[in-house]
Amino acid sequence: MSDARAVCKDKEMNDHVAGKVVPVFLRSAIEAVATDHIRSVRLGRGAHHVDVEAALDRADGLRARLSLALFDADDRHQDVGDEIKRVSGCRDANTTVALVNKGSHGTSIADYKDLVDSTDALCGALDRAWS
Repeated sequence: MSDARAVCKDKEMNDHVAGKVVPVFLRSAIEAVATDHIRSVRLGRGAHHVDVEAALDRADGLRARLSLALFDADDRHQDVGDEIKRVSGCRDANTTVALVNKGSHGTSIADYKDLVDSTDALCGALDRAWS
């Protein structure tokens, strides 16, 4: 999050470029929270580290990683939106994830500064819900 906020504060950064760079940092933040949860749950159940890391490797992509965190299955992408909203309590959770995902794949996001705040709120809410 700190890198995303630093880009937002950089007066010399072109908005179009920032709108492409910031979502990549935000995606990393969401994936980090999901990854921490996945590791905690699976290792807490007694899974071996190598098996947990293999599952994380298979969950390639933001929605797959969130699916694994939310459902313990990486193939429920279509269900992520409703469940992430329910778990986090963030009304805009699905929109936040969609914009971060879109932006991390090269689309410049015009409201990238607002996206930082909504992603920060989402990550905090997920962290609290999963703690």
